[in-house]
Amino acid sequence: MQPGHTNTYYFRLDCNNLKYTFKEASVKIDVKDNFPSPTLTPSSVKVRDGDSVSLTCSAPVSCLSHPPNLTWTPTVGESHETLQENQDKTLVKTSVLNFTASYLHDGEKIHCNAVYKKQDGNSDTSLTSATSILCTNCGNFEVSLPQTVQVLSGSCVTVPCSFGLQRKYDKDLNGGCRALWVYSDNSDARLTDTNPVTGNLTEKDCTTTFSNMQPGHTNTYYFRLDCNNLKYTFKEASVKIDVKDNFPSPTLTPSTLKVRDGDSVSLTCSTPVPCLSHPPNLTWTPTVGESHETLQENQDKTLVKTSVLNFTASRQNHGQISCNAVHSKQDRRHDVAFSAKSNILCPECDKFEVSLPQTVQVLSGSCVTIPCSFEIQRKYEKNLHEGCKALWVYFESGDPRLTDTNPVTGNLTEKDCTTTFSNMQLAHTNTYYFRLDCTDLKYTFATASVKIDVKEHFPSPTLTPSTLEGKEGDWVNLMCSAPAPCLTHPPTLTWTPKLGEILETLDMSPNKTAVKTSIMSFTATNLHHRLNISCNAVYKKGNGSTDASLTTSLKAEILFPPRILSSSSCIKTTSQINCSCEIVGKPPILQWLFNGQPANQSEVSVSSESLNGTYLRSTIAVNQPQERNLSSLLCFSFNSLGSDSKQLFINSPEVSAENQVPPRILPSSSCIKTTSQINCSCEIVGKPPILQWFFNGQPVNQSGKHFVITNFLYGTYLRSNITVSQPQDKNVSSLLCFSFNSLGSDSKQLFVNTPEVSAENQVPPRILSSSSCIKTTSQINCSCEIVGKPPILQWLFNGQPANQSEGFVISESLNGTYLRSTIAVNQPQERNLSSLLCFSFNSLGSDSKQLFINSPKVSDENQVPPRILSSSSCIKTTSQINCSCEIVGKPPILQWLFNGQPVNQSEGFVISESLNGTYLRSTITVNQLQERNLSSLLCFSFNSLGSDSKQLFINSPDVSAENQVPPRILSSSSCIKTTSQINCSCEIVGKPPILQWLFNGQPVNQSEGFVISESLNGTYLRSTIAVNQPQERNLSSLLCFSFNSLGSDSKQLFINSPKVSDENQAPPRILSSSSCIKTTSQINCSCEIVGKPPILQWLFNGQPVNQSEVSVISESLNGTYLRSTITVNQPQERNLSSLLCFSFNSLGSDSKQLFINSPKVSDENQVPPRILSSSSCIRTTSQINCSCEIVGKSPILQWHFNGQPANHSEVSVISESLNGTYLRSTITVNQPQERNLSSLLCFSFNSLGSDSKQLFINSPKVSDENQVAPRILPSSSCIKTTSQINCSCEIVGKPPILQWLFNGQPVNQSEGFVISESLNGTYLRSTIAVNQLQERNLSSLLCFSFNSLGSDSKQLFINSPEVSAENQDKEHTSMFIGTTVILLVLVCVLLFVIGFQKTHRYSEHKTFARKATKVQNTTEDDIDIHTVELRETKIAHSATGRPK
Repeated sequence: MQPGHTNTYYFRLDCNNLKYTFKEASVKIDVKDNFPSPTLTPSSVKVRDGDSVSLTCSAPVSCLSHPPNLTWTPTVGESHETLQENQDKTLVKTSVLNFTASYLHDGEKIHCNAVYKKQDGNSDTSLTSATSILCTNCGNFEVSLPQTVQVLSGSCVTVPCSFGLQRKYDKDLNGGCRALWVYSDNSDARLTDTNPVTGNLTEKDCTTTFSNMQPGHTNTYYFRLDCNNLKYTFKEASVKIDVKDNFPSPTLTPSTLKVRDGDSVSLTCSTPVPCLSHPPNLTWTPTVGESHETLQENQDKTLVKTSVLNFTASRQNHGQISCNAVHSKQDRRHDVAFSAKSNILCPECDKFEVSLPQTVQVLSGSCVTIPCSFEIQRKYEKNLHEGCKALWVYFESGDPRLTDTNPVTGNLTEKDCTTTFSNMQLAHTNTYYFRLDCTDLKYTFATASVKIDVKEHFPSPTLTPSTLEGKEGDWVNLMCSAPAPCLTHPPTLTWTPKLGEILETLDMSPNKTAVKTSIMSFTATNLHHRLNISCNAVYKKGNGSTDASLTTSLKAEILFPPRILSSSSCIKTTSQINCSCEIVGKPPILQWLFNGQPANQSEVSVSSESLNGTYLRSTIAVNQPQERNLSSLLCFSFNSLGSDSKQLFINSPEVSAENQVPPRILPSSSCIKTTSQINCSCEIVGKPPILQWFFNGQPVNQSGKHFVITNFLYGTYLRSNITVSQPQDKNVSSLLCFSFNSLGSDSKQLFVNTPEVSAENQVPPRILSSSSCIKTTSQINCSCEIVGKPPILQWLFNGQPANQSEGFVISESLNGTYLRSTIAVNQPQERNLSSLLCFSFNSLGSDSKQLFINSPKVSDENQVPPRILSSSSCIKTTSQINCSCEIVGKPPILQWLFNGQPVNQSEGFVISESLNGTYLRSTITVNQLQERNLSSLLCFSFNSLGSDSKQLFINSPDVSAENQVPPRILSSSSCIKTTSQINCSCEIVGKPPILQWLFNGQPVNQSEGFVISESLNGTYLRSTIAVNQPQERNLSSLLCFSFNSLGSDSKQLFINSPKVSDENQAPPRILSSSSCIKTTSQINCSCEIVGKPPILQWLFNGQPVNQSEVSVISESLNGTYLRSTITVNQPQERNLSSLLCFSFNSLGSDSKQLFINSPKVSDENQVPPRILSSSSCIRTTSQINCSCEIVGKSPILQWHFNGQPANHSEVSVISESLNGTYLRSTITVNQPQERNLSSLLCFSFNSLGSDSKQLFINSPKVSDENQVAPRILPSSSCIKTTSQINCSCEIVGKPPILQWLFNGQPVNQSEGFVISESLNGTYLRSTIAVNQLQERNLSSLLCFSFNSLGSDSKQLFINSPEVSAENQDKEHTSMFIGTTVILLVLVCVLLFVIGFQKTHRYSEHKTFARKATKVQNTTEDDIDIHTVELRETKIAHSATGRPK
């Protein structure tokens, strides 16, 4: 546009049949040489340092296709542009600049530039607007101080302080500046006798701590900055320091609280913190629960310490609870304590009550246990002593009953009145009440009673399930349960026959009766079909009568795959050939194949006979003239569970063709469904490849009008396509592709009726890393564990499916997404085993794991698994031993192993080989003189599809070679860092050399982004590992670990720090003399190490020790010895959990944990916890009482209610530790909550292990058939980022239940943790995020999983390496023996005391009777107390208490 274009214009519409000028409106186009500058708002800004600033710049947009370009000068933040429309449809371009103001912006001008492009060849036009920035606090002297600070005389005080300067003086702030505290009228420094410690003045932090303040220091002070070129007193603010001899008591809320038994109570105590380095110590008296402390900041930056006490109210809490604030002094005087009290009132806690079951049934002649507990009024608890007796009486009389049954009662001083009666008879059937009979206290508890029902006959045990139906390979759990009236003599449960592992438990039912349960677990096989399985319960009688025996039985129905018997064979006569095939299976189905085709009835005669439901015998007769055309007959048997085949050669003996290869069906075989057809293809490799289609169990041939079959053959590869017309779809169930030759067979079932659709909930299979083999004396046991939906598993042995007939025993444990299969191989077969392949698949994918012996996995699409021919053998001559090994496979790879080591030419062996594409023959010649050192030769062949091996014994069974050498890692092992990778190498010498990489304590595998390569000869191994650079931030170290039968060696390669190499280095070792000593005011710990060089780091709660909190002194006496001592002030003890002394160098590391808060317990003396079988539940009318007893050193216990930590607002928990290794905890649940209860879990743990027991409340413990015990996957781990620590825990189980424990306590959301969970029926993944600021308080996280079948746990150390005490397990046996001996001695003493008391009971009773007289009293219960009998009229009339 040019100036001449300036004018007023109208719009005219010009069409063929329509021409019109719109004169209702016009537009004036004004072409200017100059354009207005952009609008910038605000034009000036007043800010403070740290304020968020927003500037807006806008310019008109004349041309939509070429809007102006808006830019900011200088660039101080982020800008965002928008294009907006005015009401008249014209456009405006807007740019908003956002930044944070600082002193650097003070006085600056920020410009907005609008650049318009021109089309007439002239330069673009740039228009500018500016805004001025004024910082109101960036150029002033100012200080921030509290107005008043109070401090206790003799203590220290911290004055929080920060300041600001004019900008031109910032350059004068340096390390030489000092903080002075002065009066207002002069600049002389004050408080110099208090050893003032000031913050970092270069960061404008003038916070100062003064020690040992005295009343004379009370005054008002100003802060003065004293630098070389800058001296200034800040008079804008001052602080008054008030030193007092007395300090206010802590604030305790509430001051008075009324509670009921079982209520959750929370008390809060707070007190000011004058000195940050020595905060007051808050304690509670008595200790009744858990307390949590926090340090909070007021608005004036002074601090307040708060302690919150949480506990469950009970009768023991009735009274006062005190909060004590202890302030430490520095003037050598005693610390000063100030207290506040809260009154706890529990009106309902003070009463007599008893807990009993309503009814107990017992078999005549047997014993019975009555669970019983009681409570009494507090004022009478002093009268409970060991002389008290438990009597069982009728309601209308106080005379003792059941005295002829030799009653044995619990500890009455612990209010345990549980009693066992022996040899119960029918006449003992009655209702009984408990009476407490002490010297000074006699009381009948009439609020509850128990009916003892003695029976002649008892019900038979219960079998679950009542019927057993399944298939071979199913994991079966049969449960037998029977009531256990007498805890000392529960029934004996036995299984006939015994088929597997048996687990017995004794559980308490909700009505407080015990149930004995026995679970037999086994894998169903064909041998179990129609087997009668019975459970027998035997109850012992004490009257000399015969024990009572009760039995329940069931019959098993098991389906199993077919198996062709070895008796199947052919007999040749003059005119015929007669062959028979015998199979067992359920159901048994048989098909004859003649020269690869189904046998034609016109050519042969076939007859079949089924003797029973699992056995089938079929005979076929072939006329002799047809013999010259016959090559073989194949007997093929199959059902829904599997197949088997046997080839019967007619014309000649069975000869193995050297070049034959067994067939294998490729996973690409599948079906595709169209509108009118179903097209299926089957692809096989083998030599020769033979294929047969089966449709609904019948062979398919070309004569079927609805089937069209085409084949494509290339050497060892065959692809067959079959087309099925759609009208048959409704009748089709499946197609089976079957391939076979003389070396073996393979089959794949292709489902036709519906296209293969991936269900939304399906998951591709994954084989867990825990899958492995274990070798015992008589067997090799391998297990394979997979997760997937659905999970399908197949074992392959030397490339062939493993079946029961080959001496393998296979068992499986299954739920919807988890499958565990175990295979047991008899030891005599070991010499022929090379590997087992575990193969898992479903419609979404597949996974496999090969248990290789010696070789790496190599992939090749056209490969065929190798097979060593039986002709491989050794021949011995006078001067030599000549061995040959022949293999077929594609490709054929062969390795000779001599005494477990690879053989090469340099060791006196001569090796020659002959090769074609699929056949390899290798011969080895050994000089006879070397024979005396030979034990065996192993011929090992492998490729990516499988492996085979054959051991050729020369002289004797395999003996360990005398020439083995322990491994040693060379000093040349190190790491090199490049731009995109970290490359580490580890070099070892040894015989044999074996190496494992460990990353953060876990084995490294290829799937984690690591690339590992190795080079090997007989005694030298070099392994390199490449790590992608982006992973570097999560790496801490790599450990190279080498081992063999003679020893091991390790070297830790630090990645993020420079490499330190020393040929003479020695790995560090922490001496056993390292320990802690506790004094009145301090804790002193020392750590002694030897190593070269010796490097030591103290870790406190998982964090490196800060010098400002403790004092550390290190002394190196020589180049290989280091002793470090650490001193911790006693007031800090409450926050300490442990100290870890960690030593390392490039050759290895060592660590030792020193526990501070409790008496020192050496790892060597610790014992893992074990929950005693006496742990159980008892039900009363209004409550459920459960107890859990554990032994361990040290014992720690946690209750879980319905999978969650027990909430004190719902239950009452009382714990009592009788000694250092025994802990008993009782939990009381109010009866109205019972309908919501499912179970209680008692969980115990310490550093050596854990144990758990689930106590079912509502019903007897029943094991769900489909339940699976939980297992924590090895993938559970922690990752550390800049601002967080993220940990994940993955478990499989049914049902899966997970609980995080942090420093031994359950984790909840209020502690700054974020927990998220991913769940399906059997898989649970929980992640927990911890803010980085909390890291200094973290030591470890424990992931704990449990259900009714078991538990599992994994401890995830966050800040320090996981250290395993080598000697922990060594003390377990001795500790157990010692404990057993002590218990036997105590039992003997107890029996002696009981006998002595029985002898003197009568005389003592007479003595006490003479001393008692009766006195009327109408205000108390009817209780004998020495010479006074108190009677409460109200209770007497209501019959709630009955006197003797």
